[in-house]
Amino acid sequence: MTTERLESGQVNMLRDIRAAGLVNTGNRTDELVIDIVAMLFDFVFNEDEIPVEMKALIGRLQIPMLKVAMLDRQFFSRKTHPARLLLDEIAHMAMGWTREGDANHQIYDALKGVVDTITNEFTDDLSIFSDLLTGLQGFSANAQAEVEQQVEKTAQELETIERAGQAEAFAQRAVDQVIARARLRLDCPLPDGIVAFVNQTWQKVLMEIYTREGANTEPLNQAIHIAEQLLWSVTPKI
Repeated sequence: MTTERLESGQVNMLRDIRAAGLVNTGNRTDELVIDIVAMLFDFVFNEDEIPVEMKALIGRLQIPMLKVAMLDRQFFSRKTHPARLLLDEIAHMAMGWTREGDANHQIYDALKGVVDTITNEFTDDLSIFSDLLTGLQGFSANAQAEVEQQVEKTAQELETIERAGQAEAFAQRAVDQVIARARLRLDCPLPDGIVAFVNQTWQKVLMEIYTREGANTEPLNQAIHIAEQLLWSVTPKI
């Protein structure tokens, strides 16, 4: 088996070993163990949401996981077996991974660190899987918390942008109505300077109040009333 094929992330090494007759255990149970572990990795290699880079990384765990299954037959009977949970956690974190972004780089580095530790240090002490699982779950929880914070921050930013747009539309509509009503009510032209003040400066005041207090609030109604009184005050009185 060439290194290039293994690094492609699409090679089930255990099936190749079985097919090549490189394992001659003479024990049907051991042969079944190999087949079942191979099936676990088939699921990984056939999962479209796991990118090739991650499949290649997870594929390096085939021999260590086979070794675990040989040493401890509870690997199959216990769904909470640390080695199985660790493999599940790695596969879960690998799904949807992309090369872009610092967060994804950190995820890859974390998973690579786990895989390197297993391939370089695991002999027969199964506690290594419990330790690595605890560390990886902690990393995943922290990463998820950071993602949630970023999502919340983005949602708040979008809400602020949307609210600003609503405030601008409301303020423009309000000053247009105030000026229109003043022109209909008063039998004389409105001073251009005052109209410009209401249409520009006072509109910003209405926007700020709308953003802070919301629509149909007393402060906003008072601000609109002030604009109406201002326009009335600068016209000739009979």
